[in-house]
Amino acid sequence: MPLAYLRFCLSEKMPEGSAGIIYLNILYPVFVMAKHHVFIKSSDNIRIAGILSTPGKPGKHPAVLFLHGFLSGKDSKKTHAIIDELKDDIVCLAIDFRGHKESTGNIREITLTGCLDDARAAIDFLRDQPEVNPARLGVYGSSLGGATAIHLAAEISAIRALVLVAAVGDFKELNTHEFSPESIALWQDEGYIEFTNLETGKKVPVDSAFLADTCAYDGYVAARRIKARTLICHGDADNVVPLSHAKKLRQAIPGAMLKIIHNEGHLFTASKRTVGAMLDDIASFFKEALLP
Repeated sequence: MPLAYLRFCLSEKMPEGSAGIIYLNILYPVFVMAKHHVFIKSSDNIRIAGILSTPGKPGKHPAVLFLHGFLSGKDSKKTHAIIDELKDDIVCLAIDFRGHKESTGNIREITLTGCLDDARAAIDFLRDQPEVNPARLGVYGSSLGGATAIHLAAEISAIRALVLVAAVGDFKELNTHEFSPESIALWQDEGYIEFTNLETGKKVPVDSAFLADTCAYDGYVAARRIKARTLICHGDADNVVPLSHAKKLRQAIPGAMLKIIHNEGHLFTASKRTVGAMLDDIASFFKEALLP
Protein backbone atom coordinates (compact mmCIF):
# COMPACT_ATOMS: atom_id res chain seq x y z
CA MET A 1 0.00 0.00 0.00
CA PRO A 2 1.62 3.33 -1.05
CA LEU A 3 2.92 5.65 1.67
CA ALA A 4 1.20 8.79 0.39
CA TYR A 5 -2.21 7.09 0.59
CA LEU A 6 -1.61 5.80 4.13
CA ARG A 7 -0.28 9.09 5.45
CA PHE A 8 -3.13 11.09 3.95
CA CYS A 9 -5.82 8.72 5.25
CA LEU A 10 -4.35 8.69 8.77
CA SER A 11 -3.49 12.40 8.93
CA GLU A 12 -6.80 13.69 10.30
CA LYS A 13 -8.73 12.93 13.50
CA MET A 14 -6.30 10.22 14.60
CA PRO A 15 -5.28 10.46 18.28
CA GLU A 16 -1.55 10.70 18.90
CA GLY A 17 -0.07 7.30 19.67
CA SER A 18 -3.10 5.46 18.31
CA ALA A 19 -2.90 2.02 16.74
CA GLY A 20 -3.18 3.56 13.28
CA ILE A 21 -0.07 5.68 13.74
CA ILE A 22 1.86 2.81 15.33
CA TYR A 23 0.87 0.52 12.47
CA LEU A 24 2.06 3.09 9.94
CA ASN A 25 5.45 3.43 11.61
CA ILE A 26 5.96 -0.34 11.71
CA LEU A 27 5.19 -0.72 8.00
CA TYR A 28 7.14 2.35 6.92
CA PRO A 29 10.04 3.29 9.22
CA VAL A 30 11.12 6.90 9.13
CA PHE A 31 13.93 7.50 6.63
CA VAL A 32 16.83 9.80 7.43
CA MET A 33 16.39 13.11 5.66
CA ALA A 34 16.81 16.82 6.28
CA LYS A 35 13.64 18.90 6.54
CA HIS A 36 13.92 22.47 7.72
CA HIS A 37 12.47 25.95 7.39
CA VAL A 38 14.06 28.35 4.93
CA PHE A 39 13.43 31.96 3.97
CA ILE A 40 13.86 33.26 0.43
CA LYS A 41 13.91 36.90 -0.66
CA SER A 42 11.84 37.84 -3.71
CA SER A 43 12.94 40.48 -6.23
CA ASP A 44 10.80 43.08 -4.41
CA ASN A 45 12.19 42.11 -0.97
CA ILE A 46 9.28 39.99 0.23
CA ARG A 47 10.48 37.27 2.63
CA ILE A 48 9.09 33.96 1.37
CA ALA A 49 8.85 31.17 3.96
CA GLY A 50 9.44 27.61 2.88
CA ILE A 51 10.02 24.04 4.06
CA LEU A 52 12.93 22.31 2.33
CA SER A 53 13.25 18.53 2.33
CA THR A 54 16.46 16.90 1.06
CA PRO A 55 17.25 13.16 0.65
CA GLY A 56 19.55 11.72 3.26
CA LYS A 57 22.10 10.50 0.75
CA PRO A 58 24.90 12.13 -1.26
CA GLY A 59 24.71 13.30 -4.85
CA LYS A 60 22.65 15.70 -6.90
CA HIS A 61 18.92 15.05 -7.04
CA PRO A 62 15.91 16.34 -8.98
CA ALA A 63 13.79 18.93 -7.18
CA VAL A 64 10.07 19.75 -6.99
CA LEU A 65 8.56 23.11 -6.00
CA PHE A 66 5.09 23.08 -4.41
CA LEU A 67 2.78 26.07 -4.93
CA HIS A 68 -0.42 26.26 -2.88
CA GLY A 69 -3.82 27.78 -3.56
CA PHE A 70 -5.27 31.08 -2.37
CA LEU A 71 -5.50 31.23 1.47
CA SER A 72 -3.76 27.86 1.84
CA GLY A 73 -0.05 27.38 2.59
CA LYS A 74 3.06 25.24 2.60
CA ASP A 75 1.77 23.01 5.42
CA SER A 76 -1.04 21.43 3.36
CA LYS A 77 -1.56 17.77 4.30
CA LYS A 78 -1.87 16.81 0.62
CA THR A 79 1.43 18.53 -0.17
CA HIS A 80 3.27 16.71 2.59
CA ALA A 81 1.74 13.35 1.74
CA ILE A 82 3.39 13.73 -1.69
CA ILE A 83 6.66 14.99 -0.19
CA ASP A 84 6.81 11.97 2.13
CA GLU A 85 6.59 9.72 -0.92
CA LEU A 86 9.35 11.63 -2.78
CA LYS A 87 11.69 12.40 0.10
CA ASP A 88 14.24 9.60 -0.46
CA ASP A 89 15.17 10.64 -4.00
CA ILE A 90 13.89 14.16 -4.72
CA VAL A 91 14.52 17.52 -3.07
CA CYS A 92 11.19 19.19 -2.23
CA LEU A 93 10.43 22.83 -1.43
CA ALA A 94 6.98 24.02 -0.34
CA ILE A 95 6.53 27.78 0.05
CA ASP A 96 4.00 30.24 1.41
CA PHE A 97 3.05 32.87 -1.16
CA ARG A 98 3.44 36.50 -0.06
CA GLY A 99 0.84 37.51 2.50
CA HIS A 100 0.19 33.87 3.44
CA LYS A 101 1.11 32.15 6.71
CA GLU A 102 4.78 32.81 7.56
CA SER A 103 5.70 34.93 4.52
CA THR A 104 5.74 38.70 4.72
CA GLY A 105 3.54 40.95 2.61
CA ASN A 106 -0.14 41.87 2.78
CA ILE A 107 -2.57 39.26 1.46
CA ARG A 108 -4.90 42.10 0.49
CA GLU A 109 -2.32 43.09 -2.15
CA ILE A 110 -1.98 39.62 -3.67
CA THR A 111 -1.53 39.44 -7.47
CA LEU A 112 -0.55 36.76 -9.95
CA THR A 113 2.50 38.86 -10.80
CA GLY A 114 3.56 38.73 -7.15
CA CYS A 115 2.99 34.97 -6.94
CA LEU A 116 5.10 34.48 -10.07
CA ASP A 117 7.87 36.56 -8.52
CA ASP A 118 7.76 34.35 -5.41
CA ALA A 119 7.86 31.19 -7.53
CA ARG A 120 10.81 32.43 -9.60
CA ALA A 121 12.74 33.24 -6.42
CA ALA A 122 11.98 29.75 -5.10
CA ILE A 123 13.15 28.10 -8.34
CA ASP A 124 16.38 30.13 -8.23
CA PHE A 125 16.86 29.07 -4.61
CA LEU A 126 16.44 25.40 -5.55
CA ARG A 127 18.88 25.69 -8.44
CA ASP A 128 21.50 27.06 -6.04
CA GLN A 129 21.27 24.16 -3.57
CA PRO A 130 24.28 21.83 -3.73
CA GLU A 131 22.00 18.76 -3.54
CA VAL A 132 19.95 19.80 -6.59
CA ASN A 133 20.39 18.90 -10.24
CA PRO A 134 19.27 22.24 -11.74
CA ALA A 135 18.37 20.64 -15.07
CA ARG A 136 15.76 18.30 -13.57
CA LEU A 137 13.02 20.36 -11.92
CA GLY A 138 9.34 19.77 -11.28
CA VAL A 139 6.48 22.01 -10.15
CA TYR A 140 3.22 21.18 -8.38
CA GLY A 141 0.54 23.89 -8.41
CA SER A 142 -2.92 23.91 -6.87
CA SER A 143 -5.64 26.45 -7.82
CA LEU A 144 -3.91 29.88 -7.76
CA GLY A 145 -0.63 27.98 -7.43
CA GLY A 146 -1.62 26.06 -10.55
CA ALA A 147 -2.14 29.28 -12.48
CA THR A 148 1.29 30.41 -11.28
CA ALA A 149 2.86 27.08 -12.25
CA ILE A 150 1.51 27.32 -15.80
CA HIS A 151 3.32 30.59 -16.47
CA LEU A 152 6.44 29.44 -14.62
CA ALA A 153 6.70 26.24 -16.67
CA ALA A 154 6.11 28.20 -19.88
CA GLU A 155 9.23 30.30 -19.27
CA ILE A 156 11.68 27.85 -17.62
CA SER A 157 12.86 24.97 -19.80
CA ALA A 158 14.51 23.14 -16.88
CA ILE A 159 11.04 22.33 -15.55
CA ARG A 160 10.66 18.75 -16.78
CA ALA A 161 7.52 17.74 -14.85
CA LEU A 162 4.37 19.73 -14.07
CA VAL A 163 1.35 18.77 -11.97
CA LEU A 164 -1.73 21.00 -11.99
CA VAL A 165 -4.46 20.35 -9.40
CA ALA A 166 -7.74 22.30 -9.68
CA ALA A 167 -5.70 24.89 -11.55
CA VAL A 168 -7.08 28.18 -12.85
CA GLY A 169 -6.52 28.22 -16.59
CA ASP A 170 -7.69 31.76 -17.25
CA PHE A 171 -8.81 34.35 -14.69
CA LYS A 172 -10.96 36.29 -17.14
CA GLU A 173 -12.99 33.12 -17.65
CA LEU A 174 -13.03 32.39 -13.90
CA ASN A 175 -14.19 35.89 -13.00
CA THR A 176 -17.09 35.56 -15.43
CA HIS A 177 -18.02 32.30 -13.71
CA GLU A 178 -17.60 33.61 -10.15
CA PHE A 179 -18.87 37.20 -10.34
CA SER A 180 -21.72 39.06 -11.96
CA PRO A 181 -20.88 42.22 -13.96
CA GLU A 182 -22.37 44.21 -11.06
CA SER A 183 -20.06 42.52 -8.54
CA ILE A 184 -17.01 43.22 -10.68
CA ALA A 185 -18.05 46.86 -11.08
CA LEU A 186 -18.53 47.13 -7.30
CA TRP A 187 -15.08 45.54 -6.72
CA GLN A 188 -13.55 48.19 -8.95
CA ASP A 189 -15.54 51.07 -7.45
CA GLU A 190 -14.97 50.10 -3.81
CA GLY A 191 -11.33 49.16 -4.43
CA TYR A 192 -11.64 45.74 -2.76
CA ILE A 193 -13.85 42.71 -2.37
CA GLU A 194 -14.05 40.12 0.41
CA PHE A 195 -13.27 36.49 -0.36
CA THR A 196 -14.39 33.68 1.94
CA ASN A 197 -11.83 31.15 3.10
CA LEU A 198 -13.43 27.83 2.10
CA GLU A 199 -11.84 26.00 5.04
CA THR A 200 -12.40 28.53 7.88
CA GLY A 201 -15.24 30.72 6.64
CA LYS A 202 -13.20 33.84 7.44
CA LYS A 203 -13.62 36.89 5.18
CA VAL A 204 -10.44 38.21 3.55
CA PRO A 205 -10.36 41.53 1.62
CA VAL A 206 -8.51 41.61 -1.71
CA ASP A 207 -7.74 44.82 -3.63
CA SER A 208 -9.10 45.42 -7.12
CA ALA A 209 -5.50 45.34 -8.39
CA PHE A 210 -5.85 41.53 -8.28
CA LEU A 211 -8.64 41.72 -10.84
CA ALA A 212 -6.70 43.89 -13.27
CA ASP A 213 -3.44 41.99 -12.79
CA THR A 214 -4.79 38.47 -13.25
CA CYS A 215 -6.82 39.46 -16.32
CA ALA A 216 -3.58 40.53 -18.01
CA TYR A 217 -2.47 36.87 -18.11
CA ASP A 218 -3.80 34.20 -20.45
CA GLY A 219 -3.00 30.77 -19.07
CA TYR A 220 -4.16 28.91 -22.17
CA VAL A 221 -1.77 30.87 -24.38
CA ALA A 222 1.10 30.29 -21.94
CA ALA A 223 0.20 26.60 -21.74
CA ARG A 224 1.00 26.11 -25.42
CA ARG A 225 4.66 26.95 -24.65
CA ILE A 226 5.04 24.31 -21.95
CA LYS A 227 7.52 21.56 -22.77
CA ALA A 228 7.30 19.68 -19.46
CA ARG A 229 5.53 16.36 -19.05
CA THR A 230 2.22 17.39 -17.51
CA LEU A 231 -0.40 15.72 -15.32
CA ILE A 232 -3.66 17.59 -14.70
CA CYS A 233 -5.97 16.51 -11.84
CA HIS A 234 -9.39 18.09 -11.40
CA GLY A 235 -12.58 17.20 -9.56
CA ASP A 236 -15.74 16.94 -11.63
CA ALA A 237 -17.71 18.50 -8.73
CA ASP A 238 -15.47 21.58 -8.48
CA ASN A 239 -17.78 24.61 -8.28
CA VAL A 240 -14.93 27.10 -7.75
CA VAL A 241 -12.76 26.36 -10.77
CA PRO A 242 -14.90 24.50 -13.34
CA LEU A 243 -13.64 21.29 -14.95
CA SER A 244 -13.66 23.14 -18.28
CA HIS A 245 -10.38 24.83 -17.23
CA ALA A 246 -8.66 21.43 -16.96
CA LYS A 247 -10.04 20.25 -20.29
CA LYS A 248 -8.81 23.39 -22.07
CA LEU A 249 -5.40 23.07 -20.42
CA ARG A 250 -5.12 19.47 -21.62
CA GLN A 251 -5.81 20.65 -25.16
CA ALA A 252 -3.29 23.49 -24.90
CA ILE A 253 -0.35 21.65 -23.28
CA PRO A 254 1.32 19.22 -25.70
CA GLY A 255 0.94 15.63 -24.48
CA ALA A 256 -0.76 16.58 -21.20
CA MET A 257 -2.64 13.87 -19.29
CA LEU A 258 -5.95 14.66 -17.56
CA LYS A 259 -7.13 12.69 -14.54
CA ILE A 260 -10.74 13.55 -13.61
CA ILE A 261 -11.44 12.86 -9.94
CA HIS A 262 -15.08 11.86 -9.69
CA ASN A 263 -17.34 13.43 -7.04
CA GLU A 264 -14.54 15.66 -5.72
CA GLY A 265 -14.83 19.43 -5.33
CA HIS A 266 -12.20 22.14 -5.20
CA LEU A 267 -10.75 21.09 -1.82
CA PHE A 268 -10.81 17.32 -2.50
CA THR A 269 -12.52 16.39 0.78
CA ALA A 270 -15.21 13.90 -0.33
CA SER A 271 -13.22 10.64 -0.13
CA LYS A 272 -9.85 10.06 1.53
CA ARG A 273 -9.39 6.86 -0.43
CA THR A 274 -9.97 8.60 -3.76
CA VAL A 275 -7.77 11.57 -2.90
CA GLY A 276 -5.06 9.31 -1.46
CA ALA A 277 -4.97 7.40 -4.74
CA MET A 278 -4.64 10.71 -6.61
CA LEU A 279 -1.69 11.72 -4.41
CA ASP A 280 0.01 8.38 -5.10
CA ASP A 281 -0.46 8.96 -8.83
CA ILE A 282 1.12 12.40 -8.51
CA ALA A 283 4.12 11.07 -6.59
CA SER A 284 4.60 8.28 -9.14
CA PHE A 285 4.36 10.79 -11.98
CA PHE A 286 7.15 12.93 -10.53
CA LYS A 287 9.37 9.89 -9.99
CA GLU A 288 8.87 8.64 -13.54
CA ALA A 289 9.42 12.08 -15.07
CA LEU A 290 12.42 13.19 -13.00
CA LEU A 291 14.41 10.18 -11.83
CA PRO A 292 16.95 8.54 -14.15
